[in-house]
Amino acid sequence: ATSPSQIKYMGSNDWLSMLPGHGNFTVDSDRSIVGSVVQCALDRKTKFELDRAESGDTRARFLWRVLLSIRGFLLEGLRPPVEAQSAKLVEEDLDAFLAKYRLQGPTDKGDF
Repeated sequence: ATSPSQIKYMGSNDWLSMLPGHGNFTVDSDRSIVGSVVQCALDRKTKFELDRAESGDTRARFLWRVLLSIRGFLLEGLRPPVEAQSAKLVEEDLDAFLAKYRLQGPTDKGDF
């Protein structure tokens, strides 16, 4: 949005290189509001893809894992206080990683 009465639409993949948190905000406190909206949209999309993945859709399974992986990147610069962890790489043990992505082991192809 460039003003209260103007918004620019972008191509379907442009959002990966033009993140909302990297935009110019007139009021810095708007970052929190935009962050809440983006976080809600990510939550809904992630749940939608997980529901489809659990019914056997392999494309949805892939998208669900991608969304989990890039969530911090997409929220960079917008993070509401609830999700204040930095988007930097976080070390997690193998078991936590496998559980998060619903994998049985390091060589699992990831079928549900």
